[in-house]
Amino acid sequence: MRFFILIGFALMVAIHANENIKAENTSASTYTLSADKIKGKGKVITETRQLESFENICNSGIFNIKIVQSNESKVVVTVHENIMPYVATEVKDGMLSIYFNTDSSIDEDKHDIVVYTPYCNIITNEAVGSISCDKLTTSSLIINNIGVGKIKLSNVSADQIDISNEGVGKTDIQNIKANIVKVNNDGIGSVELSGNTNKAYYGNEGIGRINASKLTAAKIEASNEGIGKIDARNE
Repeated sequence: MRFFILIGFALMVAIHANENIKAENTSASTYTLSADKIKGKGKVITETRQLESFENICNSGIFNIKIVQSNESKVVVTVHENIMPYVATEVKDGMLSIYFNTDSSIDEDKHDIVVYTPYCNIITNEAVGSISCDKLTTSSLIINNIGVGKIKLSNVSADQIDISNEGVGKTDIQNIKANIVKVNNDGIGSVELSGNTNKAYYGNEGIGRINASKLTAAKIEASNEGIGKIDARNE
């Protein structure tokens, strides 16, 4: 049943994208395709927003987000000037939520956000955008990829890393240094891992793939209940 639900979700995304293309071809306006669509126009501007401290990040928009571990808690947003008022960066209970604060569809080809934070314990991607980080050190890290986008992290050091891939996108974590790595792939996307860990636990319930052939582990436990594939490597 989950297989058919995920396939249906992927088809809906494709149909929605096709409808947007048709609207773009038939609209007489360069910028606004309909009353429910806002297209980026004017100058591309950058805005820095100082924030209260947070340790969790959730993306619910079509943003390209880069995480930088630093002593500051802030975001730097780069979009077209008419889109900036719709970009919400809200901190509540230690969670930075990034989203568009409008019911209208946003058609924007420039949507970059750099997130600066001393701490990062949970990363969640619920949309079609991407989240990346070149280096991250933390005590524990939870990664949730629920959308159709991509999470790509490199040089991640933590005692424990928990990865949940439930969408149709890709989760790519490279050069891991961890005591424990747990992965659950419940979607039709893929998980790519490399580095070293003492214990690795893999569960695949979808039709995607867990490729941990470059993640060296002293102990491995794996369960494949889907029609995908698990590649793992012992020391």
